[in-house]
Amino acid sequence: MDADGILVLANNRARSLFGLSKKDIGRPFSDLELSYRPVELRSPIERVIERRKPASLSDVKKTLPDGTTRHLEVQIVPLIANGGELAGVSIAFQDVTQSKELEIELLDSKVKLEASYEELNSANEELETTNEELQSTVEELETTNEELQSTNEEMETMNEELQSTNEELETINDELRMRTEEVNMSNEFLKAILASLHSGVVVVDREYNVLIWNEEAHDLWGLRTDEVAGKSLFSLDIGLPTEQLKAPVGEILKDRADFHEQMLDAVNRRGRSFRCQVIATPLIDEHGSRKGVVLLMEEVLGIDKRIVDTLREPLIILNRDLKVVFANRSFFSTFKTGIEDTIGQRIYDIGNRQWNIPELRRLLEEILPEESTFRNFEVVHTFPGIGTRRMLLNARRLIPARGEEELILLAIEDVTGKAPAGGKKTTGVEKTTGVKK
Repeated sequence: MDADGILVLANNRARSLFGLSKKDIGRPFSDLELSYRPVELRSPIERVIERRKPASLSDVKKTLPDGTTRHLEVQIVPLIANGGELAGVSIAFQDVTQSKELEIELLDSKVKLEASYEELNSANEELETTNEELQSTVEELETTNEELQSTNEEMETMNEELQSTNEELETINDELRMRTEEVNMSNEFLKAILASLHSGVVVVDREYNVLIWNEEAHDLWGLRTDEVAGKSLFSLDIGLPTEQLKAPVGEILKDRADFHEQMLDAVNRRGRSFRCQVIATPLIDEHGSRKGVVLLMEEVLGIDKRIVDTLREPLIILNRDLKVVFANRSFFSTFKTGIEDTIGQRIYDIGNRQWNIPELRRLLEEILPEESTFRNFEVVHTFPGIGTRRMLLNARRLIPARGEEELILLAIEDVTGKAPAGGKKTTGVEKTTGVKK
């Protein structure tokens, strides 16, 4: 830079480092980015010109385009002509990055060395303390060893006692297992009994909470066992007026009565009104104490279902809409249908509509309403799962007593394999009045 502050010379290294071009030669130095970046040079240059003495700037950091940082030392030297006049100023940038990095590494190593020395001294003191503690621990261990030997002898004695106790527990466990098996057998036996009953069975404790609720009760009132277990019978929303049973059930629990029978008007889960017979008896434990009440609930039809259930030939009872209100055991076992698929269904919809037989539909919908009965009407039909069957159908329409529902009895005689009786289909007219239970 000359005396007027004009840049007159820049070597290749300076051009590369500071991004100078040939166009910058001849421009005022103060207009160049180099005059203030990476360090402010204008003020130090003015001081050098004023004092005619060199100046230096140390630890100047220059960030290169590739992101690396270079450490520079700047020397500003006045250029004096022979006559003592100022000819210009020379600015030299010395790259001291390597030495700076070595200096930093040296300082870092020194700090780490001092820290390691302190840690070593501290560790030495800790080792001395630990050694003393170990000596004390050895003494304690020797004492503990003696105690353990004594404890071991006691444990051997206890082990012998435990072995004896274990043998006793195994004997008790065997007894408990046998009793558990007996209880399981009793429970299975009880379930089988409840399933075989064609009456709704409900057992309540002394607080009227439901203990047992069988499938027939579910079929009558539409509530499952898990929905009623532990709940008061008198809080259940079913089609039975249970409030009328509270007094007689209370009398049985107070040992003032041993038996109660009552007829109630009820509505089943399908919305059909019927007369329900309820029989209440006490639940007595092995000590003779009354623990609750057993309630038997059964729909009262124009005939005795218990008698019909014992008949060997399949028999079903229909209402005026031809829906099944009862089917005996022989019907379920012969035609392989379940209670849920049968009770409450129209006869034509039972199972997979296997009873949707044109001849049967004509008998029930055309002949029976006019003639009240038909006898020995022969039908041949193939049923899924049991094959082709030849059957004699007998039906009777029961003329209901006052206030009761009209019912139809349909008896089915399986004559498959038997010689046909002349192949006749006969019908007859006969009036029949329902018989009360």
